[in-house]
Amino acid sequence: ANLIWELVYPQESDAVDMTYFSDQAAYFLKYAESFNLTVPNRIVVFAGNPEDLTPWPEPVIVAQTAAYTGNYDEVLEPHTAPLITSQADADNRADAILTRYNANRLAGYAVVHHDAQVELFDKPQFLDVRDV
Repeated sequence: ANLIWELVYPQESDAVDMTYFSDQAAYFLKYAESFNLTVPNRIVVFAGNPEDLTPWPEPVIVAQTAAYTGNYDEVLEPHTAPLITSQADADNRADAILTRYNANRLAGYAVVHHDAQVELFDKPQFLDVRDV
């Protein structure tokens, strides 16, 4: 049996599955989105303890994302990954965690008439020409 599975969710590069309009069919009733600040904005991963020793053996592998350079304070979040034993893998883990947080910055909601063709992980598009 093949026990490998993949989680798929809309990516920026995906084609749009359904378009809703404010001035023609298919109409949307309400749409709003907000672009939020990423918090935390810097990740540090401590790795290199596969035997789960206390205290952690030297040298501890420390990986971190680039320093935050935005307008607000840096918010650092530590993570432990004891099973990672290489610097490259620890760097990848730190970058992956921050990438996931950045992917969740855009939040929004839409109210549309019942539409059975739209599925949970489809990528919708909303074109609003009101108040333009």
